[in-house]
Amino acid sequence: MPWTPDLGEYETVLDERGIADLLGAISALAGTPGDIVECGSWRGGSAMIMGEFLRRTGDERLVYACDSYEGFDLDELRLERESGRTRERDDAFASTSLKYVQAKIRERDLEGKVRPVKGYFEETLPTLEGPFALALVDCDLHSSILYAACALWPKLSAGGMMLFDDYLNAEHFSGARAAVEQFLADHRDEIEDERLLSRLYRVRKARGATRVGALDTGASTAGA
Repeated sequence: MPWTPDLGEYETVLDERGIADLLGAISALAGTPGDIVECGSWRGGSAMIMGEFLRRTGDERLVYACDSYEGFDLDELRLERESGRTRERDDAFASTSLKYVQAKIRERDLEGKVRPVKGYFEETLPTLEGPFALALVDCDLHSSILYAACALWPKLSAGGMMLFDDYLNAEHFSGARAAVEQFLADHRDEIEDERLLSRLYRVRKARGATRVGALDTGASTAGA
């Protein structure tokens, strides 16, 4: 019988459709080398769901859960508000901490599957070597989404997948769709397939693409 996680217990902002999209993507990674990286983890719920799923299915991959664990970069958030892309307050997603997430990981005995990475993306993503089979970009704000996607794309294995949340969430984060569309336009020749799933937007890297080192993305800032 398929495993169905209790989303409230795990503390994730993804709903049942998003989790189904996510676990379905992981199930389709057979033969694709690399770990999993998440940009925007808040209280670690989605990362721990992925870690538990990997454990239950005997998959040896690790999940790197990247976040400031303090909320948004306030300068970036204010720019997003000024541009009319969000109305989120300064304390949005600040009700977390690295210590809290680490304790949850220990309680679930997932220390060998989920590794929290604290800091803003422009500081942490360059330190992650990869390769990655899957990247979940769930960081809400336009600049952070674009930075994370562009920084991780060169480290994504051929045939690997990048998933974006908030593509349809114009009410709260209207910059998300614009960031995804810009990313798609800039990487069109390297994309094998892209489509909207039930909630997440999936982009599959062309199987003939060559993995190279991190590139200069041109994005000016990144938050978590």
